[in-house]
Amino acid sequence: MNVPARLFSSLFWAAFLLPIISGVVLTLLPAFGWLPVLNQQQLGWHIWQQLFIQPSFWAASGLTWWSGWLATLASLFIAALLLQYGFAQQRFALLSRWLSAMLAVPHAAYALGLFALLAATGWPARIWALGSGEQLPPQIALTQDPYGLSLALTLALREVPFLLLMALAAFRTLNLAPLLRQARLLGYGEPQAFWPVVVPQLLPVLRWPIMVVLAYNLGVVDVALITGPSLPPTLAVMVHQWFVDPDLTMRLVAAAGGIWLTLMIMLACALWWGIEKLIIAICMTRQWPRQTFGFAWLAKLSSILLLTAWLLGAAWLLFWAFARRWRFPDLWPEQWQLRSWLRTSSDWWPALVDTLVVGVASATLALVLVIGLLEGVGQLKRWQRPLLFVPLILPQVGFLFFVPGMLARIGIGYGYGAAITLHLLFVLPYSYLLLERAYLSLNLQYEQHALLLSKSRWRALWRVKWPLLAPAFASVFAVGFSVSVAQYLATLYASAGRIETITTLTVSAAGGGDRRLIAVFALLQWLLPFLVFLVMAWVSHWRSRWQRA
Repeated sequence: MNVPARLFSSLFWAAFLLPIISGVVLTLLPAFGWLPVLNQQQLGWHIWQQLFIQPSFWAASGLTWWSGWLATLASLFIAALLLQYGFAQQRFALLSRWLSAMLAVPHAAYALGLFALLAATGWPARIWALGSGEQLPPQIALTQDPYGLSLALTLALREVPFLLLMALAAFRTLNLAPLLRQARLLGYGEPQAFWPVVVPQLLPVLRWPIMVVLAYNLGVVDVALITGPSLPPTLAVMVHQWFVDPDLTMRLVAAAGGIWLTLMIMLACALWWGIEKLIIAICMTRQWPRQTFGFAWLAKLSSILLLTAWLLGAAWLLFWAFARRWRFPDLWPEQWQLRSWLRTSSDWWPALVDTLVVGVASATLALVLVIGLLEGVGQLKRWQRPLLFVPLILPQVGFLFFVPGMLARIGIGYGYGAAITLHLLFVLPYSYLLLERAYLSLNLQYEQHALLLSKSRWRALWRVKWPLLAPAFASVFAVGFSVSVAQYLATLYASAGRIETITTLTVSAAGGGDRRLIAVFALLQWLLPFLVFLVMAWVSHWRSRWQRA
């Protein structure tokens, strides 16, 4: 390994692992009573005793476990239905074309759109009122229910596009065609061959993505603040509230709560590993009937539900962002205006600038580090790949809070530096996984011929290899930017009030009752990653046309 390769490899792992390791250690110590800055230096189990007697702690833990598993299993069921009935063969063409756009929407913006749609004044309630002649909204709460059903529904619908994209990527690497041909010879159609043939091959490849989804559903904060119950809230929300409590000694209890949530997620991942083995064993040993079960209509209904929730949620936010007067049960506003945008411009404009600065810097640094790693070292070793999923599986309340203080001690103060550092933890894994796939699919003969002709590795990279990878670079940058935009706790803990992004502004506005204000902020958060994807697609298209010319 030459010096530049060693340098990029060291920078990659330093930027990635050091904040995680320090965050876990700095959370473990207060969880056992060690926080010298608050004059707490007695190690022991007394903090855990305080944790277990906190009001609603056990109810919050049970709610978290229930809603997280329900959301994960529901998203897996919908994704399996779509895959079973031909999603990989583009039979759901409309949904597949919009999959990347759906995935680009931040969780908080999607949750707000669905929350407004299912509220007592949403379109379903308005349509019901018009049909029944009612003039007042129904007194039925479909959101923030005490059982976490609306939270689970939001998370399930939001995670299906991610699982589908991961499954489609796995289909490109798995050689399923010979097995499906043998199944057809035995009289099985593609839907019937899905469980005994495809699932045993697919589940091991999707193990880590499914664990990421499960961990996110158990540890999410911003979506739970918007659509989850409040009495009690989920455990992640409760721990976050303890961290920001005016009583600073509650930070020790919060640290113990973060470790408890981490243990819950580790247990959930271990359980899923066992469930995966059980599903594979059942699929391979059971005698599956050759006829279909008639679930094709359910797959079509699921695809319609996914698209409808996404489009109507965006439309609802768009209407409220420009509505001046919208009475119940009218289906659209009577009057339109720009007053909401002008009145809140002093709030959203600085937040928009901060979002762009942090997002562009995080996506660019991640792209540079990943390119340097792939060019210098190549693919990660098999034992290194699971390390990429560590920040995606650990709950953010379990290791993030104390990291900015550590960064301040080494000269990276609260604000942009700390925010970019924390955002990198979540941008780097996606950037590496996407760019590695592009590098593997590139024909190595192009680079070899360029080296023979130019006799310079740098010229071969600049003139041949990297221009061929330019569309992949643009796609990775767009994904990294959208991941950065979606970060809530990483921005909140790193900024200490010095910067505010569109996401933190949106989640804080969600607690108020001004629909127009919420719609303006959520629409900005919805559109920002989408516009970056469009710009990167245009740049990639222009680059391809320029190369052909």
